[in-house]
Amino acid sequence: QMRVTARPGYIALAALAKADLSSITADGLSFSLIPRLNAAGRMADPKLALDLLLARNPIEASALAAELEEINRQRREIEAELTRDAMAKVEETYDGGRAIVVGGEGWHEGVKGIVASRLTNRYHVPALLFSIEDGIARGSGRSVGKVNLFDAVERCSDLLIRRGGHAGAVGVTIEASKLDEFRRRLSAVLSEIPAEDFEDIDEVAATVDLSELNIETIEQISRLEPFGQGNKVPLLAAEGVTMCDRAVVGKTGEHMRFVATDGAASVPAIMFRVPQIDKLINCDSAVDLVFEAVAEHWQGRVKPKLMIKDVLVRDTTLPSVDDPACELRRGVQPADSGLRLESRKRETLAQLSYTELTRSLIHSFIGSNQPHRAQVEALDALADHQSVLAVMGTGRGKSLIFHVHAAREAVLRGRASIFVYPLRALVADQAYHLSSTMAALGIGVGVLTGETVEAARDDVFAGLASGRTGIVLTTPEFLSIHRDRFARSGRIGFVVIDEAHHAGLAKGGDRSAYLDMPDILKALGDPVVMAATATATAPVVAELARTLPITHTVVDETVRENLQLEDDRDLASRENRLVSIVATGEKTVIYVNSRDQSVALAKTLRKRVPDCATRIAFYNAGLTRTDRHRVEEAFRDGSLSCIVSTSAFGEGVNLPDIRHVVLYHMPFGGIEFNQMSGRAGRDGQPAVIHLLYSSRDARINERLLDCYAPERDELVTLYRALQTMWRSNRGKTGDDSFSASDIDIAQMCLAIDARTPVDERSVESGLGIFEELGFCRISGFDDTRRIAMAENPGRVQLSRSIRYLEGLRSRMEFSAFRSWALDSCASDMLAKVNRPIVPRA
Repeated sequence: QMRVTARPGYIALAALAKADLSSITADGLSFSLIPRLNAAGRMADPKLALDLLLARNPIEASALAAELEEINRQRREIEAELTRDAMAKVEETYDGGRAIVVGGEGWHEGVKGIVASRLTNRYHVPALLFSIEDGIARGSGRSVGKVNLFDAVERCSDLLIRRGGHAGAVGVTIEASKLDEFRRRLSAVLSEIPAEDFEDIDEVAATVDLSELNIETIEQISRLEPFGQGNKVPLLAAEGVTMCDRAVVGKTGEHMRFVATDGAASVPAIMFRVPQIDKLINCDSAVDLVFEAVAEHWQGRVKPKLMIKDVLVRDTTLPSVDDPACELRRGVQPADSGLRLESRKRETLAQLSYTELTRSLIHSFIGSNQPHRAQVEALDALADHQSVLAVMGTGRGKSLIFHVHAAREAVLRGRASIFVYPLRALVADQAYHLSSTMAALGIGVGVLTGETVEAARDDVFAGLASGRTGIVLTTPEFLSIHRDRFARSGRIGFVVIDEAHHAGLAKGGDRSAYLDMPDILKALGDPVVMAATATATAPVVAELARTLPITHTVVDETVRENLQLEDDRDLASRENRLVSIVATGEKTVIYVNSRDQSVALAKTLRKRVPDCATRIAFYNAGLTRTDRHRVEEAFRDGSLSCIVSTSAFGEGVNLPDIRHVVLYHMPFGGIEFNQMSGRAGRDGQPAVIHLLYSSRDARINERLLDCYAPERDELVTLYRALQTMWRSNRGKTGDDSFSASDIDIAQMCLAIDARTPVDERSVESGLGIFEELGFCRISGFDDTRRIAMAENPGRVQLSRSIRYLEGLRSRMEFSAFRSWALDSCASDMLAKVNRPIVPRA
C-alpha cells in the first residue's frame, strides 16, 4: 500500500474519486487520482494539478478538486466522442494492412494518444491519429507487440515535417495532403516485420486455479509493490474458465463485468475497453483469462477481483453430434473382423508348452508390459490346480489372471470356464471386449443372465457341450438355478467368483445364491476356483474359506499413490466444472447414467469447449461395434481427448494414460464406482478422480432401477392388466394373442389399480419375467410384438425368475451404496479405490 501525505488537495481529490487513501495501492492510484491529475495537462493548464497538490487551505483545495473533476468529466466525454469518430473512419478506410492512419478536422489534441491506444488494442496493429488544422496534421501514435514504431516512422521521414518519440509511441507532424501516402509507405515498411512481432506478449508469471486466488494470496503479491514500468504487476492466467453473469458496464458501453468460474470457485472480474465486446458478451464457451489479481475494498469488505487484460476465446468449427468420434479415423477396420473363431490361431497355440502358452497369452493381453509379482504367483498356483483367493486393489489386474488361465485351459485342455459376476449389468460390460479378445484366440464367449432369451440360452449351452464355447459369463442366481444344465457339458474346469466379497457376505442373507456354491461346484465336478476381490476383511475371508475350496491366497498390498480425489459432490454448477476439466485437453473419461445423457453431454461440451470439439466423443452400448472400436482406437492414439460414456467404457478398454475420470452422475453401485474410478492413472502418473454427482442423481438412479426391476406389487398389477387385455381381445376377435404397446399396457395398469401405477418403461422387464416363469409367450418385436397369456399357469414363485432376482439384487446393491456415495468423506472414498482391504492377523 502507498503512504500518501494527507494534504488537503489529496484529501479533496480522493473524496471526489471515492478512493480510500488509508488503503489505496499503486494500482488503485492509476484508476482514481492519476487520471484526474493528467486531465489538467490534456485539457487545460497542468498548473491546476500542481496548485491542487500544493494547496494547504481545505476550501481552496475543494474548489480546485471540483474544477479538476469537471475537466476530467469533459475529457471522458471528448475522448468517447473522438473514439466513436475515429472508429467510424477506420471502419470506412482500413484495408487490413499493417498500420492505421486516420485524421480529422478539430480532433482534440489532448486525447488523441489515448484514442490511438484504443485503435491499437482493437486492431492489433500500430495506429496513428491526427488532428488537422490549416492543412497541417499533428498526430500521436502507439505501437503494438515488439514493433519499433519510431524506426518505421523514421524510414518515412522524407514525408514528414517533424517526428519524435520512442519504440512504443511517436509524435508526427505532416502536411494533411500527404496522409494517404504516409499510410501506404508506413504499411509497406511494417509489412517487412514478422507477424509474430505484432502480438502483445507479456510474460505470464503463473497459471493458477481460481480457488488459489484468495485475499491471502493477493496480499502476498502486493508485497512486491510499488509496481511500474520497471516492476510490472505479475500477470496470472486461468485456463478453461467460464464467464458467467456477463454485463456491459460504463457510460460508453466499452467495459464488461462478469464472474469467472471453473465450477468449483468463482471470482468477480472486470475488463476495461473490451475489443469486440459484442462477441465476448455472448460467449458461453470456455475461455482462458490473463489478468491481474487485486483486493477490492467495498463497504468495509475485502474480496478478490480479477482485472482482465486479455480473453482468449477457444474457437473452431463444431462437428456433428451424430458421429460419436467426430468423423475420426474412418479407415479403422471394425472389430467384427476379429470376431470369427480363429481356429488356426488356436491350433498354433495348442502346439506350445503350458509355460510358453502362458507367456504368449500374457503378451496378447498386455503387450510388452510385465505382470507383477501377485499376478505371477496366482497364475502359478492355478496352473498347479490350486484354488486361489486373489486380493488386489482396483486397477491392479485381477482379471488378467483369470483371463489367461481360462484361455490356457481352453486351448491345451479343452476345458470351459465360468465367470460369475454379482450383477448382470457388469456381465454385459465385461463380455463385450472379452468376446473380441478371446475370439482372436479361437475361444468362444457366451453370456447367460435372466435377460438372455431362451433361444440364446440354448445356443450357449450347446456351445458348451460341443466345445465351441470356452467361457461363459453369468450371475450367481442363473448359475444356481441352472447348475445341472452347466454340469451336463462335462467340460467345466475353472470357475471365477469376481467381486468375491459379495459371496463372503452372503451368510447375512444378502446373496443367498452364493451360499449354494459348495453344491454347485460339486455338481460341476469340483473345478479349480479363483475368488477375486479388493475388499477382503477377516470375516469375508473366513466365509469364502467356508464356501469355496481355497488352498492358496495371494495378497497385493500395493497402494496407488498417484491417484487424487477431487470432491465436488452437489456442486452448484457442475457443468462449468466439467468444462474446465475437459478444457485441459488431457485424457478424460466422463461417466453418465444413460445413453441419451452420453450424447447430450458430448454435444454440450463440443459447444462449450470448441477448440477440443473434434476430440470429444460419446460412447455407449447402443453404438455399433464398428463405432465403438473407432472411438476406442482414437482415444488410445490421442486423436480423442475426452469420452462421455456409460459404464460400457470399462473392462477390456486397457488405456494406461487416462488423467481424469469424472463421475458426472452417480454410479449404480460400489462395483461400478471402483471400476470407473480405477481407470484413472494406470500408468502410475498423477491422475484425478472427480466426484461431480449429486443427491438428485441418486433419485434418478432409483427410478431407473425400479423400471428395470419392477416390485412384486407392480408385477401383480401388470399381470392383471395383461390378463384383462388378452381376454378382451380373445372375446372380440377369437385370436389367442394380442398386440399392445408399452404405453397401452401401462394405461391399462392405471385403470386396474391407480394405487400401484406401472411405468411404461417397466412393462418390457415385467413381460420378460412373466415369459421366463411361463405366464406368457411373446413373439416379434416392437410394433410386431404379440403377447399370448397362459391359460392356467399355476402358482409359481417369483424367485424362480432369474431376471427378477437379478433386478432385485441391483436395487439392493444401489440401496447399500447410496448413502456411502453421498455421505462418506473424500479420504475414505479414495482409499476404496487406491488400495485393497486385506485380512489382518
